[in-house]
Amino acid sequence: MSTSAGYRRGRQLGSLDALLRTKGRFTIRYHSTACFDAALQISRNLFQYFSADAMLASPDASVEPDSGNLITVAIGSNLPESPFSGFPIRVTPPGELTIRDGNGKAKRYSAEDGLAAIFLRPMEDERLEIVVWGVNEEDLALAARLMPMMTGVGQPDFIILSKRARLKGVDGVTAMGFFGHMWNVTQTSFFT
Repeated sequence: MSTSAGYRRGRQLGSLDALLRTKGRFTIRYHSTACFDAALQISRNLFQYFSADAMLASPDASVEPDSGNLITVAIGSNLPESPFSGFPIRVTPPGELTIRDGNGKAKRYSAEDGLAAIFLRPMEDERLEIVVWGVNEEDLALAARLMPMMTGVGQPDFIILSKRARLKGVDGVTAMGFFGHMWNVTQTSFFT
């Protein structure tokens, strides 16, 4: 990946809803058959609310590079690494999530806590990828509900939920915040 992807610019600016500013159709890549239902629902919602064109693609499907933004739907450790090597959020086997905070300190969240996450990742040519991820199908469904479906709402760039969110809503947030101009986590982000 070129160094230009390391700087946030143009259509990448803004919160999660920046994903909706795309030059072409959305590609929704689901990384297991267990993710298909969530990917299909995201596609339906994009069509219903925005009349947006989206293509569903399995991980083994050869998809030509498109000018549109990418939506990645994954469970457990099936999430591919970001092509941007310095990206601060990583999923590692057996489904743990690690965030490098604004001070460079790694915060680890265990799969035992029932994790769900939605976050932006940079791509070439001012494109964006939004990752919708859960430790299991139930947690993936929780993350999919956070998919931006309205512009101007002001969602953070990343939201990490524990299983408490099923009962307590926002009180189940484990971490959330914004990325800076170099895709680093800002100092004002929230972590538990």
